[in-house]
Amino acid sequence: MRKGSNINIVLERDLCIGCGICKICPEKAIVLTYDDWSGYKPKLVEEKCVGCGLCLDLCPSYGNFLEYCKNSVIGSYLNIYLAYACDDKIRYEASSGGIVTTLLLWALEKNVIDGAILTKMSKENPIRTEVCVATTEREVLSCMGSKYNISPVGAALSQIKDKEGKFAVVGLPCHILAYKKAAKRLKLDQKIVFYIGLFCNHTSYPQATKFLLEKEGINLTDVESISYRGNGWPGFMKIYLKNGRKKLLPSQECFLTYFSSYFFSPLRCLVCNDVTAELADISVGDAWLPELKKSDRLGSSILITRSFVGEKLIKNLSTEGRICIKKLPLEKVIQSQKGNLNFKKINVAWNGRTRTLNIALRISRILAFINHYFSKNKNFYPILRKIPKKILLLYGKGIETLKTV
Repeated sequence: MRKGSNINIVLERDLCIGCGICKICPEKAIVLTYDDWSGYKPKLVEEKCVGCGLCLDLCPSYGNFLEYCKNSVIGSYLNIYLAYACDDKIRYEASSGGIVTTLLLWALEKNVIDGAILTKMSKENPIRTEVCVATTEREVLSCMGSKYNISPVGAALSQIKDKEGKFAVVGLPCHILAYKKAAKRLKLDQKIVFYIGLFCNHTSYPQATKFLLEKEGINLTDVESISYRGNGWPGFMKIYLKNGRKKLLPSQECFLTYFSSYFFSPLRCLVCNDVTAELADISVGDAWLPELKKSDRLGSSILITRSFVGEKLIKNLSTEGRICIKKLPLEKVIQSQKGNLNFKKINVAWNGRTRTLNIALRISRILAFINHYFSKNKNFYPILRKIPKKILLLYGKGIETLKTV
């Protein structure tokens, strides 16, 4: 076996994102493990590995993964829209606009696809995500909404590789990159017919959600299920308890308090330069625009079409009255995602030798890495637990402010 020819090199560099794409190993030399602290991680069965290098070829964290994104602020695109589902029920229960759910339901109905690779929450463990190859309306609806958690989207590749049918992939920028690599290496272009990418600043380990529950005075063993978004826009995090009760927490406040500060975030997220899923056919994200904050209570998405396949899908949905769309200028995407674009497109590219990075962005970059490394240390956790929620909220708001200066 050649040195450095397997997934261990990514693990040693702490760049694993837990996507599970390496599970495709033809020798079955990679097992996907899970724990509630850091989520999914591959484990190499050394005696089975033949050093073929397939796991590295497909890994979105190996090699110069920054080269896949364009230097332009959101990558190549055809059109930008403000969009939302015409079905108010889907729109209300989705994270923002219900576009992804509506598109997938339509694609299944019209036989454009036979299934979609999605993420759902585990029924056995409420803070654990699972990959789902959804082939029915019910399965698609069960996966609706954001999951602020490590997700093994790539693990579904081993399920669909030798399966008949056409599929869509929905995932974060890193997931889309993994599947794009797989499609090229394994010649799956006829099997994966389109990609939907979700805007992303970073994901979080499941420990972030467990920390949230602890700070809210909720024991994980008492939790039946969790929904991170829904109930309109910007929405609420819903925690369903086994005693039949339900706790609602404002989603935006939860994100600022427990996720914005980059505690329990993978290192890979801090060195990624893709906010808007530049490799997808269609990219979708929250429309954080000031004019919508008071007027839009159901939710709207910024939707970017990047290929003729993606543009055709959106035009068909619009023509059939499934979604409402209105063209937007590029400036609105930048306004909506200013902090995330600053952090990834400017912070990540900054090499320490130029003066193009202002002091506020430098501080946000430093704090993100400090928080990442501190929260990796389990000895630091008891200290973090003692910090009042109000302080955590102010800290999260502070980091977001530094990113937008």
